[in-house]
Amino acid sequence: MKWPSLPQPEDSTAQAAGSDAACPASEQSPSLSRTESGQGWGRLGTMAVAAFVPKDKAACLNWTLRFLVGGAFVLAGALKIADPAKFADDVSHYRLVPYALLNLVAILLPWIEVVAGLFVLVGVWLRASACLITCLTALFFGLIVSALARGLNIECGCFGTLGGKHVGLVNLAIDSTLFLLAALLASRSKDGPPGGNSAEAGARNPASSTPGIL
Repeated sequence: MKWPSLPQPEDSTAQAAGSDAACPASEQSPSLSRTESGQGWGRLGTMAVAAFVPKDKAACLNWTLRFLVGGAFVLAGALKIADPAKFADDVSHYRLVPYALLNLVAILLPWIEVVAGLFVLVGVWLRASACLITCLTALFFGLIVSALARGLNIECGCFGTLGGKHVGLVNLAIDSTLFLLAALLASRSKDGPPGGNSAEAGARNPASSTPGIL
């Protein structure tokens, strides 16, 4: 009489492989997917930091210029936006803008300053924004000179109600400094993606800008 044969135990490795095949990929290793997701966010953060952090002396100088010029115009525009009636009154004291256009100038000019300053800070249309700020500072300089030449004892209105300074040599010095900084920034910049310009990109990747040798 033969005894019935007992079933042989399956290999544990095969069982593990079968269970892995039966489970969806998302349920096999949730910790791995979380790790890959964390690595993706980490790479994205690294790329964002690399785009805005200066890597050499030239980039550091550009960042300083952008901070000074852009920050000054954002501050000046924001203070004027906070009190448009006061700014319209300051503009009227120069006696150059027609009365019908006072409110329009008092509303539009501060926003132009803020947008141009933000573009300089972020690096969007950097050269165009720096050129616009250069033109605006030249205009402000001419307005102050005109007021001084006519003997007008009026407030500058350059930074809204901040300081309440009357037009004078201090205002001319501030405008001259901003003019030189904005002109220098415009001469060193090229319109391109945020965080840098095409010249800096070419310096970081010389192979892309060097023609091949035949």
